[in-house]
Amino acid sequence: MRVAVPLYGDLVSPRFGAKVTLLVALIEDGQILERQTVEALNRAPNQLPDLLSSLAVAKVICGGIQHELHRAIERRGIEVIWGVIGPASDALADLLAGSLHCDQFVGQSGSTRARGRTSEGRVGGRPRRGARRPERRGP
Repeated sequence: MRVAVPLYGDLVSPRFGAKVTLLVALIEDGQILERQTVEALNRAPNQLPDLLSSLAVAKVICGGIQHELHRAIERRGIEVIWGVIGPASDALADLLAGSLHCDQFVGQSGSTRARGRTSEGRVGGRPRRGARRPERRGP
């Protein structure tokens, strides 16, 4: 299976879109057999699904991704694991271990942890500026 990770230095890119460098890893029998980088610097975002298909990519690990691009990639039968933050090598290691899921940090003090969502569907625990705070109950 081939896995693509858009890069920002050695980190999973916080945004998957135009002008991206991809780390493409070939994974078989629980090991990374080869790694290559593919420059997609002159491609528009709508060309990325075709590029991924031409590289025989089965999964994409990324940070943020536009809904339309996400859907276009999935229509080609490619799984998207989005919302991943941290080093690309740790994301691949967690994928090999079977512990990589959408919306999580990787490589934090040697452990993987989900970021979690608030009741409003936002990431993290801080309220939005101007958000109503819940009423306090009790003494």
